[in-house]
Amino acid sequence: MNGAVGRLVGGLGWIARWSATVWIAWTAARVVVDVVGDESFGGAAREPVTWFVLAQLVVTARLLVVPPERRGGRRLVLVASLVALACGVLLHGRAPWAPWCVVLGVLGLASPGLLARPALRVATRVACVVGLLVAAGAGVIAGSGWVSYPLPAAPPAPAADRDGRWTQDLRYLGRELARLHGDAFHTQPRELYERRLEELVASVPARSDAELRIEVARFVAAVGDAHTECAPWWEEDDLQLPIAVHWYGDDLHVSLVTEDRLALAGRRVVAFDGTPVDEVADALRPLLAHENDAWFRYRSPILLTRSSVLATLGLLSDATSVPLLLEAADGSREAVVLDAVPARAGLAFTRVVTGAPLVARRPGNFWSAQLDDVLYVRYARCTWDLGLRAFTHDVLARLDADPGLRLVVDLRGNTGGTSFPFLWWFLPGVRERPALDRPDRLFVFVDRATFSSGIGIASAFAAQTSATLVGEPTGGKPDSWGEVRGFRLPNSGLGVSYSTVFHDDRHGGDVATLEPDVLATPTVEDAMAQRDPALEWVLAR
Repeated sequence: MNGAVGRLVGGLGWIARWSATVWIAWTAARVVVDVVGDESFGGAAREPVTWFVLAQLVVTARLLVVPPERRGGRRLVLVASLVALACGVLLHGRAPWAPWCVVLGVLGLASPGLLARPALRVATRVACVVGLLVAAGAGVIAGSGWVSYPLPAAPPAPAADRDGRWTQDLRYLGRELARLHGDAFHTQPRELYERRLEELVASVPARSDAELRIEVARFVAAVGDAHTECAPWWEEDDLQLPIAVHWYGDDLHVSLVTEDRLALAGRRVVAFDGTPVDEVADALRPLLAHENDAWFRYRSPILLTRSSVLATLGLLSDATSVPLLLEAADGSREAVVLDAVPARAGLAFTRVVTGAPLVARRPGNFWSAQLDDVLYVRYARCTWDLGLRAFTHDVLARLDADPGLRLVVDLRGNTGGTSFPFLWWFLPGVRERPALDRPDRLFVFVDRATFSSGIGIASAFAAQTSATLVGEPTGGKPDSWGEVRGFRLPNSGLGVSYSTVFHDDRHGGDVATLEPDVLATPTVEDAMAQRDPALEWVLAR
């Protein structure tokens, strides 16, 4: 028994050593590529995270690869351990995993004692292997990219006055966004970027805090990709109207209401405080990061009900009491005045409906339902969920058991996450069934909210299968920037997201949106009756 345990432990140790050797070689190569490939040649070498990775390689080699009877470069291990400890201090407040730098440094310093006794040696190596697996998994889930990706710089000490603090924020924004983004100048030249920044800094004394927040959103959105944005209208003190709105075609309609405003449901919004809806929308376009009109149509409704933002832009005379001109279905018009409330009030909205849906919505990121000869699969959010594998197996088994079934994969409203599990499990299963992979049996639903990893899946279906795409043009751009990270401005606390990687392998061209093969755009009447034009089209075939 002891011999079997010994062989098992020895085998696991051999696997750990060789796995660690491969990982060390691969990671070292990536560090070199990252440092040499930086446009400033060696810019990555100024990042503490790069030095931490190098220290991690040395300490890991000592703990997992180098036999304990060898000295293994104790001075090098000592230096690497001290570097790891220093990186823990430098990365504090910049990276959530900064404490791991300290743990690694302590492990390196304690390695002679840990490796001296067999029991401690085995426990240490097991802990290291588990730690590496957890870190690798977390990195894949977070889309961590290159090992030495840059992190936001440490914030400066706050200036003494308001104008100084805003100036600090804007300088920090301009410097960090240009440094951290994969290519902050893919849409606008650097000269224009810098001129806009200087104009914004110069305007600080003349602008209110609310105006500056809006101008920060405008500056960030000008980078030109939908993932790079600042959305300062989510503050709890911002005022919002007691309705929600939605674009149906070119018209804006009231989609949700509070209990005391039920009569307004479904009405078309004609004007805000005398300003036509189209003019209001045009004023908001530079603030919202978008690469096509579909994504603007999806994102703008929340901003159209933020009366504090509209007033700051000069579109309303009063943010607290807002006149709207509404049009009923019979063409009659009525002027109503809505009292705005703080966003933190948490309004309870009601959807006024006149019918029942073909498929009732269910909780969860993925689920299925059968309608006649159609197996309907809803994939609402790209997510890491091992349950997706069992779900895929069940869906494919049902399709195999009933060869007459057709398949609908609904990606509407899927704004992204991570597409890997779906592309690993579900899509290959469909492709392996030629009888199913036909335009009259396989259907994929998309709309303006199909974005990021959601459009990645839709594009994969379009490129790799014979699926018929049904619905609306997608909000996501097939070839686009992604792998999002973020930072906050040190004084105002405004959050800024930015892209790090350009995905150019989805469609093979600079296409603004993924157009469906069959256009099925819901009307306001469809929405109120809970009709689904896309699903009705499939069922009618």
